[in-house]
Amino acid sequence: MSFIFASKYATEEAADIDDYIIKSNSIEIYCDTKVEHYNQPRACYSVEQLQFVERFGIVKSTIICPEFCISFAGNNIALASELFYELYQRRYFDREDVLRIAYNIHRSADPNQIEFIITSAENDGCIIDCIKENGIDRDVPSAHIGSSKAFEAFQKRRYIVKESNPEIKHINEVNSTAFREVVEGCKDDTVGGFPFCVRYLESEKSFCYSDEFGVFTNYKQTVGLEENIRFFVDAERGNYSYTIKPIGIESVLLDIEQMDPAILYSRLYRCNEFDCDNKQLFGLMLPMLVQEQDTDDGIKFMRV
Repeated sequence: MSFIFASKYATEEAADIDDYIIKSNSIEIYCDTKVEHYNQPRACYSVEQLQFVERFGIVKSTIICPEFCISFAGNNIALASELFYELYQRRYFDREDVLRIAYNIHRSADPNQIEFIITSAENDGCIIDCIKENGIDRDVPSAHIGSSKAFEAFQKRRYIVKESNPEIKHINEVNSTAFREVVEGCKDDTVGGFPFCVRYLESEKSFCYSDEFGVFTNYKQTVGLEENIRFFVDAERGNYSYTIKPIGIESVLLDIEQMDPAILYSRLYRCNEFDCDNKQLFGLMLPMLVQEQDTDDGIKFMRV
C-alpha cells in the first residue's frame, strides 16, 4: 500500500550583507517505491515497462510544477494518473482546484483505493494538505498516508534515532534516517524499495528531489576506537551503495554502484510510444534503465 510522510521543518537562511539569520518553514516529503501487483491493471503497461515496475517500483511523489508536489498511496495508482491528467488539461489551477479534484477522485473510489498528500508553496507559504478516509486535513504540520504499520514503526524509529544520536540537531535529519530504516524493513511487506525525498527549496522557488548517498548492508560492522567505518560493500552478500541524483523536477536518477546501468524515474520519459500515449500512466514517475554518457553538450542519459 506504500508509505508517505510529509512534514514542515524550520530552515535558516542568511539575508543581506549583515548576514542576518531568518527562520522560515519548508516542507519535506518522503516516499517508498514498492508497487504490489494489484496496484494497477497489468494491461496498462507495455511488457517492458511492466518488468521495470515489478523490479524497481515507482517514485510516488510527483512534482507537477515548481509550486506543487502530489504524493499518493493506495491500491489503484491509476487514480493518481487521473488527477495528474485533469490538472494538465486545465493548465491553470490553484491549491483549492487541486484539493477539490483530488478529493472528488478519492471519494469516487472504494476505501484505500487512493490517498493523497498535496504539498504547495503559494504566496510565500508552505502548506501540507492530506486527503484520506473521506476527508481533507488542511494546512497541517505533518501528514502520512498508506501503511499504518509503517507509520507506527516510523514513529518508534524517530524516537530511537533522536535519543541515540544527540549530535543530530535538525528534525529533518531524524526523519530521513528513520524513514530509510523503515523502508529497508518493517512489519508491512507492501512497503519497500528505495526511499526518495522531495523538499521545497526557497532558493529555487521550487519543490526538488533531494540528492542522497546511502549504503545497505546485511551484516553488522564492529568498529574500534578511532577506526574508520568501512563503506565499501560486496554485492555477493546482497549489499549495495546508491546515489540519488535529481534531474530537474521531472526526473530523478537512482545509481546503484553494484549495478549497471542506472535507473531513471521520470514523468517525462517513457520506455516506448505505447507508454508515452497511455493516459493511465500520465504523470507517474516510472522507471527505465539508462546509461550515463559524456557529450559535447554535457552529460546525457541514453535509454538502454
